[in-house]
Amino acid sequence: AVRSTEKAESLLHGLRAREELSGPATILRVDLDDLSTIQPFVQEFLALGLPLNYLVNNAGVMTPTEFRGSKQGYETQFATNHLAHFLLTELLMPKL
Repeated sequence: AVRSTEKAESLLHGLRAREELSGPATILRVDLDDLSTIQPFVQEFLALGLPLNYLVNNAGVMTPTEFRGSKQGYETQFATNHLAHFLLTELLMPKL
């Protein structure tokens, strides 16, 4: 899952040019700073029918130097590190 599918596709293309990859790669967009992207991401992921054996909520924002609001107006560190991780986990719980 990535914020920028264009950057991910470019990275994947470069990786495939340097390495022999044996499996498919699926790039799905989610921006944890925008809570409205989480449910569509979960729906796309679930539609793939892949197993979800564990979930690591590792993305985060650390000590911004000035206030910046998320797309929904929450402080960005709180929105990204807490609200988004909670919503993502809550929506994926039936699959875990």
